[in-house]
Amino acid sequence: MAIRALTAAISSIAFACLLLAAVRIHDDIGQQMGSKLQLLEYNPQLVFAGDSRTQEQIDPVLAAKLLGQRCGYAIDIGAPGEDPIAVLAAVSRYLEQFRNIDSI
Repeated sequence: MAIRALTAAISSIAFACLLLAAVRIHDDIGQQMGSKLQLLEYNPQLVFAGDSRTQEQIDPVLAAKLLGQRCGYAIDIGAPGEDPIAVLAAVSRYLEQFRNIDSI
């Protein structure tokens, strides 16, 4: 059990380091994701971000409804071909708009 926990911790740290290094190299936000960032004006608390699977398989209106929240509580900024680095770049570039979001 301790080995699993140690492996998970090391993997998480390695992934975080990889993201930190990658964001210095790649800070591009795709056009489709960029256009969806206007949805941040709704002051969402829950943001679904990712690639085309997120875009096609997540319904933020339904998620908000199931959580008993207002329309605009959840948004989907998923776009084809986007990766975690693009999401990190969007958060870094629009930090003020992402500051009050509970979960991405």
